[in-house]
Amino acid sequence: METASFDRFLSEDLPHNFILEKALIGSVFVSESADGVLNMIEPEDFYDARHRIIWQTIKDLAKEKKPLDPVSVAVSLKDWDLTDQIGGERYLMEIESSVTAPSAKRNYAVIIKRLSCLRELIKVCLEAASKAMREKEMVDPAVLGQETIKKIEKIITRLKDD
Repeated sequence: METASFDRFLSEDLPHNFILEKALIGSVFVSESADGVLNMIEPEDFYDARHRIIWQTIKDLAKEKKPLDPVSVAVSLKDWDLTDQIGGERYLMEIESSVTAPSAKRNYAVIIKRLSCLRELIKVCLEAASKAMREKEMVDPAVLGQETIKKIEKIITRLKDD
């Protein structure tokens, strides 16, 4: 890869889709049940930090068998002094009002998980490239390759689980 194209690659956003992230959260807000997606997606799977906070709150509420609606999430976020970090209560209402197909939440979750795995793969590959390019320490290519393969296999296993 040429240096110019490598630099351009590093400056680009990692794979994500804000609209799908909002759609998944909003679908949970308006659905009778969030079964099937709560265990499928972890907060780290979201690209947007606000969505990671909201999703963790939703998961916490679900464990407590509380409603998974914007008001319950807002109250919980306020209790933890996290409301400002997600853009305020208005953002939660915006998410809920943007839902067009709540029945597609599993589909949204699959795509979000795939995008998350792509980001993880990029990170693993960049870490391996960074280690390989260090001149000060001699890196054993076999060890580096095996470490990288193990990390990639874990990512692939996450995809196979769903």
